[in-house]
Amino acid sequence: MKALIRSLFVLLSLTALPALAQPLYQVEVILFSQSGSPLYSAPMPDYRWADEAVWADRENSADVRPVSDTLLRMTSEVSRLQQNGNTILLHQAWVQPAESGLQVALASGEPLDEVFPVQALVRLQRDRFIELDATFWRNHINREERSLAASERLRDQRRMRLDEVHYLDHQSIGALVRVSRR
Repeated sequence: MKALIRSLFVLLSLTALPALAQPLYQVEVILFSQSGSPLYSAPMPDYRWADEAVWADRENSADVRPVSDTLLRMTSEVSRLQQNGNTILLHQAWVQPAESGLQVALASGEPLDEVFPVQALVRLQRDRFIELDATFWRNHINREERSLAASERLRDQRRMRLDEVHYLDHQSIGALVRVSRR
């Protein structure tokens, strides 16, 4: 009986090792408005846009943790964007495993009925490459009328290389994304 229990314990320990060895990635995102660009309106975000997501900057049960501002890796890119007249709308980083199905929510500004001036959903999946699926919204909120006047949306899916800054383009907003091993 002891041998059976010992064998089961060893078997359980070996099956848990791959989960413990899952690599973590630091994801850093900069969303900015491109100077001089006209507003390109897109479909408004759903009020339940983050219901299935884990928040990058809040306590959660998933393995997603915010990164301190002192550990941000794209501060020089922020400076260059600002020197070129762009406005930084969101700059945030977090650590996560690249599990399939793990969607991370980001937001900035004061919300109006669960819609933020800037909000994003980011999903990473690791196969041979890192796959990014991201949607960013810049919402123009009319506070006096308590309504959403317009919304801009940048949506992109792409393969990414680790430790490279990737530029996601849109007519009036842009995003820089970097994924690196932690």
